[in-house]
Amino acid sequence: MDATPPQQAVTTSASTDAQARRELALRRAYQRQLRRKPTLLEKNLIARLVKAELRELDAESTPNWYRAHNIAEDCRAAFNALIAKADAKPATPDLRAYLLAKQSKQAASA
Repeated sequence: MDATPPQQAVTTSASTDAQARRELALRRAYQRQLRRKPTLLEKNLIARLVKAELRELDAESTPNWYRAHNIAEDCRAAFNALIAKADAKPATPDLRAYLLAKQSKQAASA
């Protein structure tokens, strides 16, 4: 008597592998756009965006393509607004700009 359980064949379709590769590529691309390690909020937004992009690309699973497209557009707009907001305000204050502003205030008060 053999006590080992029978081997179950692991079957993955080529489309599933391709979709997983596409998901990883999208995640990397959006993180590259951030140019830094994403925060938790940004990670969640990237995950939503990737899911929406994949749903938009997979026309077979979405009978209402326009709805998936609108959701993906909303996610893209939120992500682009987040990037613009992060680019507008530097994470660390610029010391040179601070000192110049301080000098100009002192010169104006003198």
